Amino acid sequence: MPLTVDQFTQRLTSSGVMSADDLRDWITAVPIEKRPSDGEQLARELVKQRRLTAWQAQAIYQSKGATKKTWP
Repeated sequence: MPLTVDQFTQRLTSSGVMSADDLRDWITAVPIEKRPSDGEQLARELVKQRRLTAWQAQAIYQSKGATKKTWP
């Protein structure tokens, strides 16, 4: 089952890879009609915009509530 934007956001900010403030600023800069509708789209867009590596996005997307990890 795909993650919602909120679920991916929670995992991303809990990981420490991106702060809640940075993510919120990035999302609000995206026009409403172009905002990702699910967690996978959000992950792909963050990789496309070079905010995350593909490895980070995949690891965070697949995690089961991991918190504060050191990412390469």
